[in-house]
Amino acid sequence: MLNKSYSYLIPLLNEFCRIDGDYYVMLDNVYTKHHQGESGNIIIISYWYNNDEGFLSYIEELKANELCQDYIKGDETIAIVFKFPDCFLHEYQCYKDGKFSEFTDEAKSIILKYILDIHKYKDADRVKRVLNKDEQLRQDLEYRLALKIDKDMELSSIPDKILETFYI
Repeated sequence: MLNKSYSYLIPLLNEFCRIDGDYYVMLDNVYTKHHQGESGNIIIISYWYNNDEGFLSYIEELKANELCQDYIKGDETIAIVFKFPDCFLHEYQCYKDGKFSEFTDEAKSIILKYILDIHKYKDADRVKRVLNKDEQLRQDLEYRLALKIDKDMELSSIPDKILETFYI
């Protein structure tokens, strides 16, 4: 299962660096932290390595992007480390704090468009409902969890720092 950073941050990075949906099946995961200490405002995309010419060309394209800071080649994976775009640092921090509804309207629109364009599946609806603190989602969660959720609360958990950390 992919980390939340795939749904909420990759679409924003895609505005500056083409994240090709054709290689979604080769995606290992997405991370916001490296295990070797403080990482700054980064996002790491890890792919299962493949010798396919098209995939290798795509990886070279990613590595050539101005936001690419590094890459790490493992035995079975290759991870590309990007500096997160400055214009979306507000969303990056909101994401890390679990404040999804505080994303700007522009960022919300970009995220939903990306999910629909790339995947065309129901997760776009779930993400939209989280981003907008949807009342029906709140009621559904209250019913499933058998508790009252304050209207000021976010409707998704804070990203798991352990799952969001890249380990070599």
